[in-house]
Amino acid sequence: MKKTSKRILSALAILAAFTFISCQSDDGNGSDSDTATPNVKLPGTPGGTSNPNDIFAGKTFYDGNDEDKVKKIEFSVNGTMTLYYNHADRYNQEEWSKSLEYSYSIGDNNSANFVTKAVYLNEKAYSYSEALELTNSFDKNYFLENLKEDYDDEEFDFTTDKGLLDCIKYDLSKRGIFLDKDIDCQTAQNKYVEYMKNYQKEYLTSIFSSVLKLTYSKNEDGTISIDVPDSATFLEILSLYNSPFDFCYFESSTYSYSVEIDSKTVGDFHSLPAADGKTISGRIYAVDNNKIYGVIKPDVRSEPYTEKIEFTYTTEGTGKNTKVKITYAENTYTLTHCKYDFKFYLAE
Repeated sequence: MKKTSKRILSALAILAAFTFISCQSDDGNGSDSDTATPNVKLPGTPGGTSNPNDIFAGKTFYDGNDEDKVKKIEFSVNGTMTLYYNHADRYNQEEWSKSLEYSYSIGDNNSANFVTKAVYLNEKAYSYSEALELTNSFDKNYFLENLKEDYDDEEFDFTTDKGLLDCIKYDLSKRGIFLDKDIDCQTAQNKYVEYMKNYQKEYLTSIFSSVLKLTYSKNEDGTISIDVPDSATFLEILSLYNSPFDFCYFESSTYSYSVEIDSKTVGDFHSLPAADGKTISGRIYAVDNNKIYGVIKPDVRSEPYTEKIEFTYTTEGTGKNTKVKITYAENTYTLTHCKYDFKFYLAE
């Protein structure tokens, strides 16, 4: 549950960023942009009550029951799905707010496909181009205040430029970006804001251009289980991170070491034996078609990462049977597909 809560908080932080932009913008309706919405064609037949194979249309579901409800998933009668997040504590389920809207389709063999149609800010829908425009107008102070909230005052003294500079260096180094040792605080702030804006825009491009492919099955208790298709590749499974269907990750672990990959930008490794007889630990910040990229944890707490590492990998199988093999220092680690038991609970 701890891991799931952490992921949900990460998703909410992204959506909160857009909310802040909306409040700071002079024009709440967005503006024209040269960037067109990605043209994504959904396979299968459009969802909705006109589709006899659609078991979701016109229904509302939760991702849990009783106090465990965090997401609400509402299917319309015309082929759209709206995701709501609960912003209240676990014992108060009344503070639902819209976050994302999807178009969906139904395929063969109990399969469904989803693509982002809009992000919501204060109950208003924003298209891809409008959200990009808002991101470009984002105030620098938001990024810096959000950064400060992510780290305890005990680690970095934010009352001084040095404390803020040290925090920026540390945070960016976890993402594989190493700033010059003698960089001044203002230049570091500008680089940090530039990175975060680009990261936000890449996130938008990703969710508006990626098709989430899933399978489903009805259970005797009335719930609907959601899973990955048998044909899903390693990278397709990683794309589910911070989506309504964020329930998968890859892991290899024993009592002495562990490697975990949650998404194309999130992962970590601990106590991997190195060639010199020592062990290394660190963070994974990127995954592409050929390699996994990470940074090695420094010996001193809160000091910036200074050393990068690359792992080549191969995959075997697809879907739930996907295995990822990583080789480092003549040792091979096999990561297997892991998942939470993700179900839709029909709203009463």
